Amino acid sequence: MGDNVGIKQDFISERERTALDRALSESPPTPGSALELATRFHEAYERLAPRFGYETKPETREFDPQTPNGRLMIAVCREIIEPNNPMRKTMSKEIKWKRREEWLCVRTSFCVVVKHWTEDCGFQDEGPHRWGVYAYLYPKHPLFAEFKTDDIWQPPAHDLPMHGGPSLFRRNWTNDGKECCSIEIGSDYHHDGDICYTHDDEGHGVKADAAELVRWLAECKPNTALTGLSC
Repeated sequence: MGDNVGIKQDFISERERTALDRALSESPPTPGSALELATRFHEAYERLAPRFGYETKPETREFDPQTPNGRLMIAVCREIIEPNNPMRKTMSKEIKWKRREEWLCVRTSFCVVVKHWTEDCGFQDEGPHRWGVYAYLYPKHPLFAEFKTDDIWQPPAHDLPMHGGPSLFRRNWTNDGKECCSIEIGSDYHHDGDICYTHDDEGHGVKADAAELVRWLAECKPNTALTGLSC
């Protein structure tokens, strides 16, 4: 690409040399790697150059990652895409991203969802992590018909083994708004005394609670001889 700019190997740090050697060993180039980006950049550069009245040098028209020019291209691309380079730090300051993740366990009559997201810390000693566990009950589930109102305090909601009890209740409707297709009950891990969860990036305890909820809902069966349900 362009002029064949040489690099004195003495000016390349050991870290850079190791990274370059690793990039050069890729066959084929790993998607998203510095070698792949350098290769694609070079191909586009050579293809577009004539349109702008620019003639590249014959000796560099074929990309060779082993030449000083090729190694320089890889080093430049690596600096652009590596996580800790100054450009990416600037971008991360300009755009404040918030993380969001979900884990689902889907059964025929219900679904349990674990949600994880990050927020700005609101109190001293509070971490950025937020967790929630949500149960979606479908019409086939025995508990579905037990929800007579939209009151979060009704017994069926509080029978569910949820951390701190339910903090969300709502009905989800079909597109035409004529039928309730699921009942959603959610609990959060941001109560008084839950500060440990705000520092938890893995959520093992939360996921264990969700697994218990899955088992509880799976074993919940009608029992009209008793209170209507046996779970």
